[in-house]
Amino acid sequence: MTATTPTEAAPTVDSPAIRVLQLPTFRVVVISQILGGAGLAAGVTVGALFAEGMLDRDGVAGIPPRCSRSAPR
Repeated sequence: MTATTPTEAAPTVDSPAIRVLQLPTFRVVVISQILGGAGLAAGVTVGALFAEGMLDRDGVAGIPPRCSRSAPR
């Protein structure tokens, strides 16, 4: 294996080239987080409605939201 020497230095965090890429990337991440959270909430709600509709009882409608919590209390 031979070592290669870089012809130009890598851009630093403060360079304008990096800053130009950071803003659109940040926007995409924020928007995807918002849409992902809304999708998760909608999925839990639909799961509760399906449980209620399939079993014809209101008492089971709380099971999907309870199961979707990340940590037990």
